[in-house]
Amino acid sequence: MRHAVMMLCLTGCASLAGGHIDTYRCGYDTVWEETLRALEPATFAATDKRHGRIETEWEKGMADQTSGIMGRSDLVQERSSIVVSLARQRNNTEVRVIHVRQQHHLGGTRSLRWRHVPSSPEVENRMLARIHDRLKQRGCGPL
Repeated sequence: MRHAVMMLCLTGCASLAGGHIDTYRCGYDTVWEETLRALEPATFAATDKRHGRIETEWEKGMADQTSGIMGRSDLVQERSSIVVSLARQRNNTEVRVIHVRQQHHLGGTRSLRWRHVPSSPEVENRMLARIHDRLKQRGCGPL
């Protein structure tokens, strides 16, 4: 539990708003199992079935950006994580997928901390589609 609270603090509350949501005519346990499988081969930073939360470890890479009037190329490191929240709703289960992204520059004063950048709706949709496909194979459909 302490690890999950720490991860919430690291990602920031503002970054956990939004995302893409779908609700399925399916039991909570089935949705939980298939969501874990859909996230493979990611490494999990936190999983809490009781509270319906799955969070992947950060994946890091480089983002190519230009800045300034001369179009100078900046070296920017980017990391992203997927957070999935499940919520029981009578005989249905709601799935929310949130793509958390952060960047930091590798030089200058901006290199000292990660900053939140907008999530990618494409990544959220792609992940929700993977979950949807797995649930469809189990006979679960969206509402």
